[in-house]
Amino acid sequence: MKKHLKLLTLMLATLLTSNALAKNYLTLNYALLNHNSGRIADVQVKISDTHLRTDYNLLTNNSYTVKFSELTIIDEGQYVLMHNKHLAYFLDYHMLKNKANTALKKMAAHMPGLSEEQIYEMSINPENDPDYFIDYQASAKNTFRGFSDGEYVQNVKVLPIPNKFLSKEQYDWLLTRAKQDTHFGKAYVELLEEPPIEYIRKFHYQSESLPVEITYDDFILQLESVHDSKINEQELRVDEDLISKDVTLEIWELLNELKDIAIAKGIIEKDEM
Repeated sequence: MKKHLKLLTLMLATLLTSNALAKNYLTLNYALLNHNSGRIADVQVKISDTHLRTDYNLLTNNSYTVKFSELTIIDEGQYVLMHNKHLAYFLDYHMLKNKANTALKKMAAHMPGLSEEQIYEMSINPENDPDYFIDYQASAKNTFRGFSDGEYVQNVKVLPIPNKFLSKEQYDWLLTRAKQDTHFGKAYVELLEEPPIEYIRKFHYQSESLPVEITYDDFILQLESVHDSKINEQELRVDEDLISKDVTLEIWELLNELKDIAIAKGIIEKDEM
């Protein structure tokens, strides 16, 4: 069962949608610190009711360069903005949603008693992803140690909700937006193992608190500030100087290749997807 869910997560597109006009805004500012050389990048997450954009800004010779960004737009799709290549790679929401619905129906046919929504909820629960699940154990006040397969992998400092960064209402809204964003793939993250908002979503399964500092082997991701002032809509869109390239079919073909490999290795049965 658990092995099936990981592949399903990759193949699903957005099922939860919203047509509401943007009324809520949050901007999360992170510093990425190297244990030896100090600050190496800034990561900024800008969120509205319809857009979620994460910019990865590298620090080189005391100057910042936005290397790449991830942008998801409800009811439209996901963009990966490669600024140095002047390209915006696009994944179309509508095509992926239709294919994902088909995959869900097939899964539901093999799991009597579970609805399609329940199967989806299982697929995004980190506890059902044994290859990447991290078990967080409280080690001191507002501090957790994370273990993967019994091996220590990270230290996390948290703040209970509400706190100086977020109110309870803002935190709940952030989790809602994080869940909506899971319906798009995360294969393009380069600096971090996963986007900050996805980390917050996964951590919530084990503790209703806000991770404010995550220490890995090589670096530290530190939350520095959160703002709820209105964001200029232009800052949430695809940069005008980028050329958009639709890669939806290419990505779907790649996922099918991965599915064929999984079938060949006996991870899933041929008729399960």
